[in-house]
Amino acid sequence: MIIPIRCFSCGKLIATKWVQYSELVANDVTVAQALDRVGLTRVCCRRMFISHVELIDDILLLENYQIPVTHVHESSRPLMNYAPTRIATRKPGAEQNS
Repeated sequence: MIIPIRCFSCGKLIATKWVQYSELVANDVTVAQALDRVGLTRVCCRRMFISHVELIDDILLLENYQIPVTHVHESSRPLMNYAPTRIATRKPGAEQNS
């Protein structure tokens, strides 16, 4: 989706380097060289960029898309109309021991 702000493993700030990295890769620089140029030397940070899939443009195209009910699989129809018939409550005076 969107590049995470920090590396999941070490916590280093990486989001600020994404635009520069993307431009380098688009200009036919190898991935390894691009990562070196933007200053990502740790394996964990490099993994964040190499494994990232840019999906935000595809998701924005589907912003107003709604699935018609006719295309919902029959096995999921009962879940669409599900309403709980009874709400679980504690009985008055019942103490819960901690």
